[in-house]
Amino acid sequence: MNARTHIVVCDRNLPLDKVPVEVCSGGVFDFRKPRALGSLQIDDAFVGFEKVNGEHQVILHRVDGRKTTIWGDSYYTAWQICTILVSALSDLESVYTRYQSPSA
Repeated sequence: MNARTHIVVCDRNLPLDKVPVEVCSGGVFDFRKPRALGSLQIDDAFVGFEKVNGEHQVILHRVDGRKTTIWGDSYYTAWQICTILVSALSDLESVYTRYQSPSA
């Protein structure tokens, strides 16, 4: 993700400031070079994306080599990036499976 700026929020998730990703929280939000998130939990907004062919792009890389590219035109000025706890994902999968099963 080639964002140059992280949006800092208060405890109510209201925006307070824009901070360069390389200095915000010691660079923990600097994702301009692909890296593993590990146990990092984020629910944060980013701005200041470099354009690629006139569009903003976010590329999410998986450890297994697969990737997803998300793009937006000039109307998209910020991206909100969220991680999810594995335990929460398991709960979501069980709910999804339950609703996909045919009713008896």
